Amino acid sequence: MADSNNSTAIAQNIFSNIWEGNMEKIKPLLELYIPLSDKAFAHPIMHENAHQCGNDPNKKGISEEMKERFTKQNDLFKYLWTHPKMISLRNSLDYKDKYGYTAMQRLRIEYQYYCDEMKSFIKEHICPDIEKVKCIEMEYPNRGFYTFENMEYFENK
Repeated sequence: MADSNNSTAIAQNIFSNIWEGNMEKIKPLLELYIPLSDKAFAHPIMHENAHQCGNDPNKKGISEEMKERFTKQNDLFKYLWTHPKMISLRNSLDYKDKYGYTAMQRLRIEYQYYCDEMKSFIKEHICPDIEKVKCIEMEYPNRGFYTFENMEYFENK
């Protein structure tokens, strides 16, 4: 069995490279990654990745640096969310962020802001019915938090 300190360090190293979309560093680390070793993070790997990506790298008026980072972040999303080690974590009740959301719930929240290309990828490779899951923002004083309806569309995804 792997040392839990080492497993956590590997997960933390993956996490620290998400914003940059640094696939070169993440790919070898993911081979060492132990699923759920990041579940105690406020924002586990898949949740953070769902939050950081989805921007349109072809949007007018952005810098070349932003275009490159957005492309890398989106490519990393595609890699992580379809990786065999990560698929079982998508809708796991044991893999939630500090707000109590599963990775799929976090993805559903972020999905509304994604560019069309990323939305298409998600429908084709992750959850064809993601838009059937209703993401409902709560009223004051819990604004910014969400409830969900029709989560059965996440099952086995």
